[in-house]
Amino acid sequence: MTQLYMTQIEYTKKPSIVSLSAAIKKAVKAGSDFIQIRWGENQITLEKMPHGGWLGTGWLGKHSGSDLASKLTVRAAFDNTMGNPIDFMRDHFKVIHIK
Repeated sequence: MTQLYMTQIEYTKKPSIVSLSAAIKKAVKAGSDFIQIRWGENQITLEKMPHGGWLGTGWLGKHSGSDLASKLTVRAAFDNTMGNPIDFMRDHFKVIHIK
């Protein structure tokens, strides 16, 4: 049986997209498979799917769980296939300066 790691995040003031992204990134880095974010009566739930993608539901202000899950899935796919974006750029591109 697989054990899931859940993170719950509660805000007292309306969070910005920067705050939400940072909290989600921290939870994923800690190994969370299920993330619940609440602000008052508003809630977003993010759940890692077996294929590695994320499913998101709910709303916090104008931010939807679905949009956040899509961004998280794209980022995970990029990290899994290409690794660190800076290292990828250094390995595949050469910057030249012409004066």
